[in-house]
Amino acid sequence: MKIYHTCECCGRIYKTSEIEGQAGVVELQGICQECAEEIGGVQNQNSGQHFYN
Repeated sequence: MKIYHTCECCGRIYKTSEIEGQAGVVELQGICQECAEEIGGVQNQNSGQHFYN
């Protein structure tokens, strides 16, 4: 399965990853590093866990 991480602010894909053994595409909303810096925060892309079935 291919996972696209899409920025909620600018709409750009800032990260892609794949999971073996599954077919399909999924989109996760988040904030890219550029937008996080622009609004004064720091984005940690490894925080939180997402589980899909």
